[in-house]
Amino acid sequence: ALTDVTGDAVYSAVYDSTIRSYLVSFVDGDDVLRSEEFPYGEIPVYSGDIPVKSATAQYSYTFKGWNPAITPVTESMTYTAVFDSTVNKYEVVFKDYNGNVLKDVVQYGYGTLSSEIVKPVNPTRTGTAQFAYTFKSWTPALTDVTGDAVYSAVYDSTSQIYTVVFMNESEELMRAIVGYGEIPSYNGKIPEKMPTDSSVFKFVGWNSEIQLVVGNTIYTAKFEEIKKKFIVRFMNENELLKSQVVDYGDVPNYAGEIPVKNSNSSYTYNFVGWLPEIGAITEKTDFVAVFDSTKITRIDDSRYTNLKISVVGKTRSVQISAATQGSAYVVLDMQGRALNRGIVASSNFNVPVRRPGRYLVRVGSYMQQISVK
Repeated sequence: ALTDVTGDAVYSAVYDSTIRSYLVSFVDGDDVLRSEEFPYGEIPVYSGDIPVKSATAQYSYTFKGWNPAITPVTESMTYTAVFDSTVNKYEVVFKDYNGNVLKDVVQYGYGTLSSEIVKPVNPTRTGTAQFAYTFKSWTPALTDVTGDAVYSAVYDSTSQIYTVVFMNESEELMRAIVGYGEIPSYNGKIPEKMPTDSSVFKFVGWNSEIQLVVGNTIYTAKFEEIKKKFIVRFMNENELLKSQVVDYGDVPNYAGEIPVKNSNSSYTYNFVGWLPEIGAITEKTDFVAVFDSTKITRIDDSRYTNLKISVVGKTRSVQISAATQGSAYVVLDMQGRALNRGIVASSNFNVPVRRPGRYLVRVGSYMQQISVK
């Protein structure tokens, strides 16, 4: 400090010093995030929010640091936010027509070429009764990856075809390939069935009504059985007594008057049945009346003898008494069929019958209707 002069003196200048400050700015592109002054030599510190950069379809960004790197302040500086970029990945999904996922979901980076996308094995679709399906393509068409994508299988459909067979028992009459929903038609020969001894057969259609095709189908010929019919005649020599039409296997019934053959000077005749015996019919048949003949010796003796004969119905038998030995006897049903016949060996005897009912009994020239219990 200056003093009174008392001799030579040297005074030196003394200065005050002030540390300079400089403006430091932190920016993100054109946006100033923060600006403040920092003293010379001090390392500036960013105290704002962490910088953020909006993602694009292609990239996502994370804050990395500043450019240039922060150093002690020696002048005004601007630091610009720097970001790391990551290529965005997107899910690519392949689905079937019904929405089922066909393969594991895979993520692909933005810009992946469509040719680099791994597709699943071409899927298959179970056919229905009406349609068969074959894989055609994907919808929408595959493109380079720019976002999440779902591709669905597309199928071509074709109408199902089926085999329709027309059968006659084990014989295949016709085979046709027919589309679903169409009505098959038979254009083969009319089915036939061989006649049997008893019947002929008429084709009347198929085992089920012909309908719209919904699957493989077999139609079998159906026949109506028609019993064979035969003319049966009852004859007395050349005289037609009765005729009737009888189904195969049925037994004809003669409902006419008992056949008669006129006596002559030597013999009398008594109806004893039919030739052949009445039975089940298998062909056209003539039944001819059969008569027993009795030689006439003395008219008076025959008359008296006949008056003595007794014919009585018993339980399941016919009792004949006072019959002339050597004469013929026959038991007939009411249709004139001979059930039992023979030669009288004893004046009194029984003739068995199978069931109760009314019968005609002739012994020699004597004939009587009886009832058997």
